[in-house]
Amino acid sequence: MSTPAPAGGPAPVVEHAVLRVRPRDAADFKGALAAGRRVLLRAGGCLGVRVLECIESPGDYVVEVEWTTLERHTVDFASSPLLAEWRSHVARYLVAAPVVRHYAEVGIREDS
Repeated sequence: MSTPAPAGGPAPVVEHAVLRVRPRDAADFKGALAAGRRVLLRAGGCLGVRVLECIESPGDYVVEVEWTTLERHTVDFASSPLLAEWRSHVARYLVAAPVVRHYAEVGIREDS
């Protein structure tokens, strides 16, 4: 899910959100995540969404969202009705607050 930076523009930012649900809710949660993913993809500045399920810890998920800039997530999306819509799909399944961090590509090349 690595999108190159626009010519002369900043590199995209990756939001990494760790979500924890009860393993018994996993099937319903996956359906909620699918609906939530569609919401995220409608957000301005969202370049892509990837959902990962932990192999060793049932009920642990990572949602990675690629944004054009940090502000497109922390300001624009966070102040939009889409945030409430996202939460309406997934929040009821969470057993703890998500742990959210933002990352930028380091820029290490394969031939380095």
